Amino acid sequence: EKDDEKDDEKDDEKDDEKDDEKDADDKDEKEEADTEVVYEVTLSEKGRAIDVRVDEEGDIEEVERSIDLKELPGIVKVALKQKYPKCTFKSVEMILAGEDGEMEFQGYEVILETADKKEIKADVEVEIHIEVGEE
Repeated sequence: EKDDEKDDEKDDEKDDEKDDEKDADDKDEKEEADTEVVYEVTLSEKGRAIDVRVDEEGDIEEVERSIDLKELPGIVKVALKQKYPKCTFKSVEMILAGEDGEMEFQGYEVILETADKKEIKADVEVEIHIEVGEE
């Protein structure tokens, strides 16, 4: 009886190994299909970091440019302070995205430090709608 139990356990282990190998193979195929070559370059201009993401064709996908806190719109500062009252601003980046050779403003990435010394990354999207009507 013990030998039968051991044989059953070995068979179960082999089946599990085959399933794991199949799962790993499926995962590898998916990763290969989703692979995209992207280069990231960090530059510096007047002491400010600029991170540039470029695809394999040389097209700029995204630019993250460090900015001073005073350049962050007041409404964004107020909103973040309301959500995290005792936070301090650690860094601020302006995000631009590229498409068809054009760079377009996307928002801000703000790193905050909470009162209990936790770092929080806030991705901020800013939308402005202006309607002009005739009187």
